[in-house]
Amino acid sequence: MENVPSTNFKMATVQESVKFSSEAFINAMIQFKNTDEDAKNAKVIVATIPSYNHLKKAIFDLKKSETFGALFNVSFVVTKVAAKNFYMNKNRNCY
Repeated sequence: MENVPSTNFKMATVQESVKFSSEAFINAMIQFKNTDEDAKNAKVIVATIPSYNHLKKAIFDLKKSETFGALFNVSFVVTKVAAKNFYMNKNRNCY
């Protein structure tokens, strides 16, 4: 709506493995930023992380990386979780 130059990034996943690697994601994002014409001019890049399970650790790793921090700023985290991924602990608190 605001005509901000933007693009999206989805890391290619390997069919045999759904394991998320922060280092591989950082390298793929940096390569995307340096090679894609839309990404070079974009002020907003929407990136998709293939796993929700370790999201807090992944964001911590992204912010800890100096090379990632020089090119990108994590402003918002939007998540979508299936209801089957929620569970209750012994005190019946939902996670």
